[in-house]
Amino acid sequence: MKWGKWIAYGIAILAVIGLVGQLIINPGGFLRNMLMMIGVAVIVGFLLYFFLVRRRSNVSSGYKKALKQSKQMYGKSGAKVKPNMKAKTGGQSKLQRMPRIKKRSGNQPELRVIEGNKK
Repeated sequence: MKWGKWIAYGIAILAVIGLVGQLIINPGGFLRNMLMMIGVAVIVGFLLYFFLVRRRSNVSSGYKKALKQSKQMYGKSGAKVKPNMKAKTGGQSKLQRMPRIKKRSGNQPELRVIEGNKK
């Protein structure tokens, strides 16, 4: 075995001995220290999430809502037709191969206005 593994095992054994000794000698202090460590970890995790992860997304909720509505209305776009599709479709005409567009029902607006930062 390499020396690094022995050192890691030694540190782990000393940590377990220290925890057991602290638990036997001062159980109230041990519990208080553990709760404080958990509390600090939760606070640090929340701050990291708030400042790093939450601010990373530049997409507003209004845009996400409009995008979802558009996908529901028109279906997913981006499916590209390969050049060799003519051979696979056989003798179908161009009109038969084109996907049909859904008709709008009711008074749904065609475009949605999204508020944003104007410069």
